[in-house]
Amino acid sequence: MQARKLHLPHPNPSPSHHHHPPFPSSLLFEPLSGSLALTHSDSSVLLYPSLSSSPLSIPPISTSSAFLRLHSSSHPPRLLFLSASPHHPSLLLRAFLLRLDSPSFAPARLSFHGGATAAAVLDLKHGFSVEVRASVNVFVVRSPSDRKIWVVAARMGEEGEEVRLMKCAVIDVVAPVYAMVVSPRFMVLGEGRGVRVFPLGLLVKGRVRKQGRSGVRKKGLENGFGGRCKNCESLKRSDPAAVGNCLGRKGSAESDCGSAKLRTVKLKQDSGELGSFFMPLKIQSSKLSGKLTLVKAVSIHYLSPKKFLILDSSGDLHLLSLLDTDTVSEANNQSCPSSSCASVRRLEYIMKVQMLAVLPDIPTRTQIIWISDASHSVHIASLMDVDVPGSDNDDDENEKLKQISASQAIYTSERIQDIVPFASNEILILGQGSIFAYAIV
Repeated sequence: MQARKLHLPHPNPSPSHHHHPPFPSSLLFEPLSGSLALTHSDSSVLLYPSLSSSPLSIPPISTSSAFLRLHSSSHPPRLLFLSASPHHPSLLLRAFLLRLDSPSFAPARLSFHGGATAAAVLDLKHGFSVEVRASVNVFVVRSPSDRKIWVVAARMGEEGEEVRLMKCAVIDVVAPVYAMVVSPRFMVLGEGRGVRVFPLGLLVKGRVRKQGRSGVRKKGLENGFGGRCKNCESLKRSDPAAVGNCLGRKGSAESDCGSAKLRTVKLKQDSGELGSFFMPLKIQSSKLSGKLTLVKAVSIHYLSPKKFLILDSSGDLHLLSLLDTDTVSEANNQSCPSSSCASVRRLEYIMKVQMLAVLPDIPTRTQIIWISDASHSVHIASLMDVDVPGSDNDDDENEKLKQISASQAIYTSERIQDIVPFASNEILILGQGSIFAYAIV
């Protein structure tokens, strides 16, 4: 095991911070680019293109942030950093692009409901806080005060450092949401006693509706660029590339339907529409003061295209495996019965987990998971055979999944605030103001 304390480049403190400088409170790392966002106690952010580069200082208030990857056939891949802040009574969204010509971030102009501006105002109540999560070409914003989740598509504009935004779906939240994650194919919400899964492609694409007098069902876009878009008709519910095709690539939705009216699909959280479904966790019943304890899914981590690791409020881990979701009827967008769309396996472990971190999309049969008690220790554990090829069915594959086994442990002098995977065998640990990097050798 190798360990080192990081000494990141730091801008000169402002005069107001000479006596009481803000301290780091959370980490956000983007593994493909090596970019790091370091949020401080005063809600300011230091945005590092790499650990050795000078940061961009984003002043307060930043209440939630996310890295968004922009992929397009007509532009090189870009990395966008999104930052949300209150703008009474609405929400202000700022964006910063990683430059192509130098290792630095620069403010991006956002085009939303009109011309491009330095920031976009979203008609969502900010309240005490909001939650922003992002993946590839799509990000979501959850407003607990407004009880809504917005699904927003993004793509590079034609002029300079401009990013175009399009609101694709609005979900009315009718039950408490304790966690949220977005992968290239799915959005998963952590709820009481389980998780709710939404195929992301259908949230971007919208409902199938009848067109014409003949009554023949045709696939049209309820959201996005409406009208008959032949290139978007081949959109698969879980294909991130197809999602990108409906965001304005050459010869796709924009060119075929550029003059069509924009529409947004609306649905309730528990409606079961657009292929969404609820998956209960395998919970060990326990009683507290004679009442059944409500176990919540409080943290969800993306492992691979169809697998997620879930931490519940009792400190137990669960593995969510999404099965053949394409069997859901795309003709009527019916809800998928949870028993045929997914399976959940409770993973035994030696301690109650408070924090976990994992680097997704690692093409190995053994995946390293970093598990912490949120005190002074981090366990290095292995999840064997997360994806086993050659199985006749997904049930057999699930049976081959082994229990999590710990191999090493890290003990820190400072109480742990946050952990993020830095590479498949490296982790960053945020203590009480210090950042440490540990690597398995």
